[in-house]
Amino acid sequence: MLRDAAGAAALLTVAWLLTAPYSLPWYDLAAWAPFMLLAATATDGLLLARTTVLVCAYVPGRAIALPDAVDGFARTLRGTVGPYAGIALLLGAAWLGLRARRDTRDLP
Repeated sequence: MLRDAAGAAALLTVAWLLTAPYSLPWYDLAAWAPFMLLAATATDGLLLARTTVLVCAYVPGRAIALPDAVDGFARTLRGTVGPYAGIALLLGAAWLGLRARRDTRDLP
């Protein structure tokens, strides 16, 4: 029962994170919490990639001015790489869902 609830929470949260028009890296905590109750899957890699890109793009907690090179890198991640990575992760999640559906259909 706990596994089913954690799976549903993880599924809904990841779906929300991947389709939200605006999201910050600390929103991913809502998805990581139920993932701690589940066995490792390929979805963990998708969420890890998303969290990593967003953390690098938003550099949370900074209170000082960053060097121009670091600030330019963060702006590029936020404005260009981040949106394309989000689309790629959404497509990856859809592919994983289709693969899981096909695998369950092949069972006797």
